Amino acid sequence: MRQETQLPRQEYTEVDRSDKHIEICGVKWLNGDEIYIILVCVRSPTGDLILFYNGIYSVLSSMFTLSVKIILCGDINLDSYHPSKDFNDFKELLAIFGLEYRNSWPTSVTNTSLSTIDNIFTNVTTSGTCCVLDNTFSDHR
Repeated sequence: MRQETQLPRQEYTEVDRSDKHIEICGVKWLNGDEIYIILVCVRSPTGDLILFYNGIYSVLSSMFTLSVKIILCGDINLDSYHPSKDFNDFKELLAIFGLEYRNSWPTSVTNTSLSTIDNIFTNVTTSGTCCVLDNTFSDHR
């Protein structure tokens, strides 16, 4: 017997801190007793990191509980392939909410460089695998 997933409503959240510093939107998905929040985030490479960190912290603080499963992903422009202090600071910020880094594949590939600036963080504990699909029409995979 097939069990249908109930999607009673979707809630969207948007924080506008100037599109240079942070753009974020999300959807809340109710699956039986489980609550999932999927957030997609974009940060300009020249945006202010403190405004970005504060925006992420504000959004996560407003929705976090131990029972909520969160997936945060997007073009965050912090390279995990060549981790910097900025990436490690971001990782530590997300660890406050139990979010762990999941993508180790390069997402921006050119003839001269590899980087992983499109990131995935989550507190969902499954045995699933994260992979990168090459869509062939973007500089990001």
